[in-house]
Amino acid sequence: MNLRSSYGISRNGQSKAPARRSGRCTAEMLESRTLLSVSASAQLNLLSTAGTAQSPIYNYGITLTDTGNTNVGSFWFAWVPGFDFLPTVPLSKSAPTGWTANVAGAGQSFDGSSIQYVATSNALTAGHSLGGFNFSSHDSPSTLAAISSFSSSHHVMDSFVYSGGLFSDLGFQLTVAPVATGPVAKKLAIASQPSTQVAGKVLAPIVVDVDSATGTLINTDHSQVAVSITGPGGLAIGSTNVVTAAKGVATFSNLKLNTAGTYTLKFTDGTLTSAVSKTITITPATAAKLAFAPQPVTGTAGKALTPAVMVKVEDTFGNVVTTNTSNVKISISSSPAGATLTGTLSANAVKGIATFNNAVLKKTGSYRLKATDGLLTAGTSGSITISAATAAKLVITQQPTTGKANIALTPALIAKVEDAFGNVVTTNATLVTLTIASGPAGAALGGTFKVNAVKGVATFSNVKLSKTGTFTLKAIDGLLTAAVSKQIVVS
Repeated sequence: MNLRSSYGISRNGQSKAPARRSGRCTAEMLESRTLLSVSASAQLNLLSTAGTAQSPIYNYGITLTDTGNTNVGSFWFAWVPGFDFLPTVPLSKSAPTGWTANVAGAGQSFDGSSIQYVATSNALTAGHSLGGFNFSSHDSPSTLAAISSFSSSHHVMDSFVYSGGLFSDLGFQLTVAPVATGPVAKKLAIASQPSTQVAGKVLAPIVVDVDSATGTLINTDHSQVAVSITGPGGLAIGSTNVVTAAKGVATFSNLKLNTAGTYTLKFTDGTLTSAVSKTITITPATAAKLAFAPQPVTGTAGKALTPAVMVKVEDTFGNVVTTNTSNVKISISSSPAGATLTGTLSANAVKGIATFNNAVLKKTGSYRLKATDGLLTAGTSGSITISAATAAKLVITQQPTTGKANIALTPALIAKVEDAFGNVVTTNATLVTLTIASGPAGAALGGTFKVNAVKGVATFSNVKLSKTGTFTLKAIDGLLTAAVSKQIVVS
């Protein structure tokens, strides 16, 4: 069933200039024009939808078929039922090899806009079809379908084929088939997906279908489908998160997750209803290295480190290998000179974690620990600072061995407040007192012989002995173990 175009053909075969529209064209006006035999037909198809929900872009394609006896050289395409103009100016247009595409008009209702496809050679011959006359528009198929045709019996889309100088008879009426009313893409559906995979390995291909509302695959769809992740990690580098559908099917064939845990994947495509995967579990890869878990950063000399030292057996991506039960050993990596590590220094991993509950360091200072396990890459802890334990004793670290009666002894006598492991208790500021431990009868100690410790060190710089002879001195501080000096000979 054909409609006549407003582009007329005179009875002598000469083409007439297109009439300028006023927007009041009627069926009777069209019927008054000469009807020429159909020599070409075309099928209009919606190829895909792009853009955004607020501003969708519809991509169409025309397949032209020459049904006459001469070559089709050019035609106007308008695609609104009963009219020969488009409601809006096309966003883009293209033509197959051997043809050009031009837009005419400005989109007003009285004049409109249309696409002129012109052949630069005899590109279409009688009895043959040619596709690739493509264009895009903001006008949806439903918008076009809502525009009334001039006759309820003429639900076709009207265009005009006229002379381009490439065939003898100068004009034809072209009938373009209506927009297809078949299934329309409405939703995404996951056709296949993996349930598990090892960290760092490519997931088995995930197939996503572009379906109609009733679940029919839209095999003409070539839109873009995107994937997003919900889980403990993101997609690994190299994963392709946007795939163009081929015949309505988007296949994600190189997705990779490096972090162990459970994930769901969400697939979206413009305004289509999204699809969410079932849970996918990523398991750790092969054990590759050791790493200290949350560790103590401080400790007290002679006491077990707390919290306990924990070492994780990890794969190359940092996932704990929960199936690992191998033997892990710890030792000192760096420390103050002469320091040692005691306690249970070897432990089997439980669910990939080895725990050391009684690791002890006795010397104050800064440490780093090292963890080893066969051929696995060793792990090194962060810094651990050990401070002194409770004050336990006094130790005389400097003293004179000779002196003069009633003259201050030199060098000064120094007594340190130490813990049980020989560390100076730098927080101690208690009063330390010197007394005569042994010496001539009646001898007396003069000068300043009571001194408060400064950072755990008491310095006696003007102590005097009243008589000549051989002496030893004692340093005392409450309940701390006292310290006795070596002999001092006073002359």
